[in-house]
Amino acid sequence: MKRIAIIFGFNLLILAQHLTGQKPKLMLPIGHTDKVYTAVFSPDEKRVLTASGDNTAKLWDVASGSLLRELKGHIGEVVSAIYSPDGKQILTASYDSTARLWNAATGTFIRELRHNNSVTSAVFSADGKNILTTVYSIYGTNQISMAVIWDAASGKTIHKINLEKNSSKSAVFSPDGKTILSSGDTTKLWDVTSGRLLRRFRHEEFVKSAVFSEDGKQIATAGAYTLRIWNGSSDAVHRKVIYNYEFVSAKFTADGRTVLTMSADQALVIWDVASGKLVKKLLVNEGKFVSPSSKGNEDKFEHVVSSFNVISGKSNEEIEGHKALFSP
Repeated sequence: MKRIAIIFGFNLLILAQHLTGQKPKLMLPIGHTDKVYTAVFSPDEKRVLTASGDNTAKLWDVASGSLLRELKGHIGEVVSAIYSPDGKQILTASYDSTARLWNAATGTFIRELRHNNSVTSAVFSADGKNILTTVYSIYGTNQISMAVIWDAASGKTIHKINLEKNSSKSAVFSPDGKTILSSGDTTKLWDVTSGRLLRRFRHEEFVKSAVFSEDGKQIATAGAYTLRIWNGSSDAVHRKVIYNYEFVSAKFTADGRTVLTMSADQALVIWDVASGKLVKKLLVNEGKFVSPSSKGNEDKFEHVVSSFNVISGKSNEEIEGHKALFSP
């Protein structure tokens, strides 16, 4: 993971691991008109793709901050937008009960994947051949939560998996594409071919984020105040971390040795998987790294590539807001 895109309210902050001394700049002349749900990088890290409640997804140039393209056509909030692994297509998910495929180079609409209920997430498999969407809705006392697997080339449905009224609004493929992991009241592991439930990972709290490590051997689940690291081949908890603020999302670093979390205190925290200890904490509002071993000494964070408001287009000297997400 070379760069991270973090959303706080309407503000997008781009961080990099190997760039220093970059001053925040004015970036966006034209922005979204509603909240931004997600921000992800293109595979070459030259562009950022944002999904918004204004029914659009937008593509931005990282270097200049200019708006490159607007993907219009959804009639409901666009809650996620991602690139295909080869970077040639964009996949959007919307509350209008559809997921849509777009040509990443031209912004041309390719195909619609229609559902009977709101689409709450959509992802590609690692090889780009399949698409996984989740749908969720409540009708009175009836709750619908389902995962749908599609053939990316034809748009045909391959399989549907009933997520057992799990209040699940998201699911991801394992790196080998053989299983999917759903988050919600209980995190569950499912077999892609049969749709059979393989394993439950029990949290005392609602799980907002559940992800695989890149080798598929570990799973991280982030509940309200608890981060758990699991053995991917069993339901055994390898490590449990309790934090004072609610977790928003979690992601393994490429080597699987650390986990990055975003939390309600507007901090990006790095956790050591082996020990469960906090390694470093980035206070995004203050631009500082805080190390537990620094005894009060704080390192100024100098890896800000750019910072801008995705509505006003104004540069941010300070990032404000409540919700935080970071890119895959």
